Amino acid sequence: MNRLSYLFYRTLLWLWDWFTLNLVFFFISSSITRADALNQKEYIHFYYVFNLAWLASVYATALYLTKNWLSFENFFKRTLQSFLLTVLGLFIFVVAYKFDYSRLFIFSCVISFAVALIANRLIFHFLVKQAKLKLRKKVVIIGNNEVTRKLIKYFRDESELFEVVGCFSDEQLTPQIALEKVRVSAEMQENGKPVKKYFRANTSAVLTGNGSNQAYDNHIVLGDEFDNDYGFGNLWRREKTETAIPIVGKLRDCLPFVQQNGVTEVYSTLSPELNPYLYELAHKAEEQLVHFKFVLDYKLFVNRTFHIDFVDTMPVLSLRSEPLEDNGNRIQKRALDIMVSLLVTVCILSWLTPLLAILIKLESKGPVFFKQLRSGKNNEPFWCIKFRSLRENAQSDSIQVTKNDLRVTRLGKFMRKTNIDELPQFLNVLIGNMSVVGPRPHMLKHTEEFNAMYDKYMIRHFVKPGVTGLAQVKGYRGEIKDLDLLRKRIEHDIYYLENWSLMQDVKIIFSTVLVSFKGDKNAY
Repeated sequence: MNRLSYLFYRTLLWLWDWFTLNLVFFFISSSITRADALNQKEYIHFYYVFNLAWLASVYATALYLTKNWLSFENFFKRTLQSFLLTVLGLFIFVVAYKFDYSRLFIFSCVISFAVALIANRLIFHFLVKQAKLKLRKKVVIIGNNEVTRKLIKYFRDESELFEVVGCFSDEQLTPQIALEKVRVSAEMQENGKPVKKYFRANTSAVLTGNGSNQAYDNHIVLGDEFDNDYGFGNLWRREKTETAIPIVGKLRDCLPFVQQNGVTEVYSTLSPELNPYLYELAHKAEEQLVHFKFVLDYKLFVNRTFHIDFVDTMPVLSLRSEPLEDNGNRIQKRALDIMVSLLVTVCILSWLTPLLAILIKLESKGPVFFKQLRSGKNNEPFWCIKFRSLRENAQSDSIQVTKNDLRVTRLGKFMRKTNIDELPQFLNVLIGNMSVVGPRPHMLKHTEEFNAMYDKYMIRHFVKPGVTGLAQVKGYRGEIKDLDLLRKRIEHDIYYLENWSLMQDVKIIFSTVLVSFKGDKNAY
C-alpha cells in the first residue's frame, strides 16, 4: 500500500470521526429538548468549539499520521489521547464562557462521542482484520544487505499487509555475527534489601541455521561494569534485536519458490546493473503475474525508465507504474464500475434484452446469450457473456471473427458494429469479473498464442479486463492479423495500466459511446 493509498484511507477515517462528532451533537440536541441547543447561540458556539477542539487534538497527537496506524492498540491509545484533549478543551471553554450550560447536555455529548469513537475503532479493527485476510501479500526479498534488513524490519514491525516468506542471495550462507547493546537487569542485595539494577553490556548474537530454522544463540559478555559475584541467572533481557535475514536459496531458486508458495511480489535490494540476471528474473516473474520491484539507490538507474514508489522512507523502483495496485484507486474504480453497470442494466438491458431475445431467436436457432471462457485478471478464466451474434458453430472457441464472416447473422452484424452485443458484459462487471474500462478479454486459446508471439502480452492481465478499453477507442480492435497489430494493441493496454486515472476511465466511456453511434469500421 503506497502513500496515496494511506492518504486516502486516513482521509476516510478523519471524515468518519468528524461525521460521528457532528452526528452525536445533533442527535443529543434533538433528544434533550429542554436545552433547546439548536436555537441558542451559546450552544452553537459550543458546537464550533467541539469541532475545533477535536481537530486540534488529532493534529497534536498525529492521530491519523502515525506509521503503525493499522495497529489497533496504537491507534486506540492515540484516539484516547485525542479524546481526553478534546474534553479538556471543552472544559476550559465551558468554564471560561460562563454560560449555564445544561450539565445533562454536556455530559451526554461527551459520553456519546466516547461510545461512538469506541464503536468506530472496533469497526475499523474488524475491517482491518478482514483486509488482512483478503489483501495480505506474500513477498520475497532478493539480497543479503542492510537494505534487506530494513525492508524485513518494516514489513515485520510497521506493515500489517505484507508477509516476508523468504530471502534469496548468491552470497555464501555463513552465520551472521552482530554486536549490539542490551539492557541487563539483576537482583542484588543493597543495605539488606533486594533491589533491581540495570546495566549496559555488549552481547554477540550469533545467527545459526538457514531459512525458517534460523535462531539466535545469545551470550552475555561481562564488562567492567559487572561484578562477577552477582548471580544473573536468566534475569537479563534484550531491548534491541538484530533483524534476521531468512535466506532460503540462491537467485535461481527464487522463481520456483515464488510459484510454489503463492508469492505475489518480489523486492530486489541488489543492483540489476551489477546482477544482469535480475532483468531476466523480473521479466519471468511478470510472465507469471508476479510484481517485481527494486529497492536501492535510484541513481543507479539514470539510463533506464523506472517507476519510483516508497516503502516507508526507502525508495522502491519497479518496472512500471501501477496505479491500480493502490487500494484507494481500486475502490474508486470499483465504485465507478458499479454505478455505470447498474445504470446500463436498469435503463437499457431491462427493456432491450427481451426485444433482442425475440429478434435473435427469429433469425437463427440457439441461445440468446453467448458464453465463452476468457482470460481475466491474473490470467484466471471467467465466463464472458454477450448477446449471440453468430450462428452456432464448432469454431467459436478457436477462430476469430473475420471480415465478411459467414457465421455472423444480419442482426449480429448490426449489434457488433454498434457494440450492442457487448452490453451483457455489464453483468460481468457487477459480478466483479470485469471492469467497465480495461484491456479487452481474449479467449483462452488466443491468450496462449499471443503470449508466444509477444513477450509483454501477459502484462495486460495485471488488471481486470474491460467492456471497452483504450486500444478499442483508438481503433485497435477486431481481428488480429499480424504481430505489429498485436504489439500496438498491447502497448495501449500497458499504457492504460501504467497511467490509469478515474478521469481517463470517464473519457474512454464517453469515447466508446460516440464510436458506438458512429460505427467502427474495424467492428465486424
